[in-house]
Amino acid sequence: CLKTIIACGQRVQETLRMDGSEVDLETLEWRMPAHKTKGKKRPHTIPLPRVIVPTLMALKDQYGDGPLFPARRGSTDERLGAISVSHAVRRWLEQDGNDMVAFQPRDLRRTWKSRTHDAGVDRFTRDLIQQHAKQDTGSKNYDRADYSKQMRDAMDKWNAWLSAALFDKPELTLVA
Repeated sequence: CLKTIIACGQRVQETLRMDGSEVDLETLEWRMPAHKTKGKKRPHTIPLPRVIVPTLMALKDQYGDGPLFPARRGSTDERLGAISVSHAVRRWLEQDGNDMVAFQPRDLRRTWKSRTHDAGVDRFTRDLIQQHAKQDTGSKNYDRADYSKQMRDAMDKWNAWLSAALFDKPELTLVA
């Protein structure tokens, strides 16, 4: 879940609601239906960076078209909850020898926003990818443009930056 959040920049809850049927690894797209978005008004398509493909492939192989982050056995919920992810992060941070600064899973969205700037992605496109509300009248009421190519180019830049940061080599991939 954390890998997917940092790779895609989406909200924790939206990531936890991801189904295998919404992920197309051939077109590198996550097609989030409207009812799973924060505003529940419009579907949202997120271009996937190649770095997350092995992780999503492993999840799809394991869980198929259903929830990619299912709840633990015995739970009454169908999906893993955000609190469970936060508790897992806290337990991980408390392990001996871990010197990372404490963080919450939702902080990764902010990290994505800042680091994609470092990767050369402009603010407008970062906002589009993260589904931030459009504030001005022209954007809210008149702009119906499809920015998919611009978002794809941005995620390609992010993929190159993230690969270099993780592996000190461009275009490598995260292991599942």
